[in-house]
Amino acid sequence: MNKMLVAVFNDEKAAFEGQSALKDLHKKGDITLYASAVVSKDEKGAVHLNTAAEAGPGGMVTGLFVGSLIGLLGGPVGLAIGASTGTIAGLFF
Repeated sequence: MNKMLVAVFNDEKAAFEGQSALKDLHKKGDITLYASAVVSKDEKGAVHLNTAAEAGPGGMVTGLFVGSLIGLLGGPVGLAIGASTGTIAGLFF
């Protein structure tokens, strides 16, 4: 997998609709979707993973991506911690 798409939405409902649209494109064969996740941030700044990354051939890469995305909200140190934790979790997933 060498291409990733990150989409930003104003609310969770729109994010889930966007995720559904991508899954529909995958079912039609227009794109290949290896994994997807919806990540949100609440009013207090806490990060939530609302949709677990789906199993696929790139579990480790997905873990790295999702962990990095979540960690990015915590700055450079959070990015490093999120990337390493996500990679390890993806490896075991």
